[in-house]
Amino acid sequence: MAFANGAGYYTLFGPGSVFFSVEAAGKAGALYYWKSSDNDRREYGGTIYEDRNGVFSFGEGQIGPPCAADSLGGCEMTIRGNIRPKGTILIGDYHTHPDLGQGASDFSKTDVEGLADAHAWGFVTHQTALES
Repeated sequence: MAFANGAGYYTLFGPGSVFFSVEAAGKAGALYYWKSSDNDRREYGGTIYEDRNGVFSFGEGQIGPPCAADSLGGCEMTIRGNIRPKGTILIGDYHTHPDLGQGASDFSKTDVEGLADAHAWGFVTHQTALES
């Protein structure tokens, strides 16, 4: 199901769906991929963007490499900001942290500071956040 945006359509759920705030789009992107991330034991992430109508969405999930067997080895992922619809503005990114046990809800320096230099938004979802 979708509705018109003038030049195409917005989907109502998943990548490309419409949100009226960057916060809503970022949270939705991370939550959309969290179960897959947890099941696959790898990080998923993608872009958050604004389209020409001034609404926000999240892009298709990009899949990181398998995480280390325990939380001490962690996970890594690089989100490619150019993977978003043509004509949109990159606003930030989202990514997941699978539940790998103790330390899974810790944020790396990149999680905290990664987009600060670019003055962009960043969202991370992990098990502890889902339980609160």
